[in-house]
Amino acid sequence: MGGAIESLTERQVEILELIKENNKIAYREVAQRLEINNSAVQAHFDTLKEKDIIERIGDTRGYWKILKR
Repeated sequence: MGGAIESLTERQVEILELIKENNKIAYREVAQRLEINNSAVQAHFDTLKEKDIIERIGDTRGYWKILKR
């Protein structure tokens, strides 16, 4: 994995693994599985989106697309 992937935190890598398991995963489920609060999950997802590692396809019934592996 190159560039932006290498600069991820351990938690962000865990989130990517959860997305790989279920690309329709909700923030709430990520928070429960990682035992962190929703605002922390939102911050991690925002960072992953800013780094162009993930993007949201669709709205609430959409899914997460991993752009860089």
